[in-house]
Amino acid sequence: MKGFEMDAIPFITEPVNTTQVDGLPVYNFGIAHSTNIDAATVESFGLEWKKFNHFTDREINQIASSHYFDIVKAEWTENKRVLDVGCGTGRWTRFVADRALTVDAVDPSDAVNIASKFLADHGNVRLSRATVDKLPFADYSFDFIFSLGVLHHIPDTQLAMDQCVRKLKPGGYFLVYLYYRFDNKGGCSS
Repeated sequence: MKGFEMDAIPFITEPVNTTQVDGLPVYNFGIAHSTNIDAATVESFGLEWKKFNHFTDREINQIASSHYFDIVKAEWTENKRVLDVGCGTGRWTRFVADRALTVDAVDPSDAVNIASKFLADHGNVRLSRATVDKLPFADYSFDFIFSLGVLHHIPDTQLAMDQCVRKLKPGGYFLVYLYYRFDNKGGCSS
């Protein structure tokens, strides 16, 4: 197990509070003052992840390796500082944590409480309840950032992507998966 506290990227704002039930601590930064958030969607996903939160390591590895992380080179994550934006229950966080130096996983929903238990055996993971427009990290902090199936739920997707990219170190990598519109028109500028 890796020592997170020694290698952690410092927060640039203080959490409102910290909670810990059965797993990892969750640093709560509050979501009430976020300007780029759909509160109904956050609540809906929080409830959904409470119901559908059972994934085995085998299932996670199989899906991640063949669908999302198959294009990610090992050197992008091995012993690197990683940020998971919209971690939900932490299934993709768990996949990356086995390789990374540290993983900061953020989500605005109550799903972080499930992630806390699911990731309790990973000492290199830190969980925060925060929004993409209020990420509590300095710019240029992470070597690799990923957000899978999340940012298209944010009212201003382009702004959310810009927020993520600002947190990348120069030369870092950003893996993003967005659902597409059925009319095949994109929602982001070039």
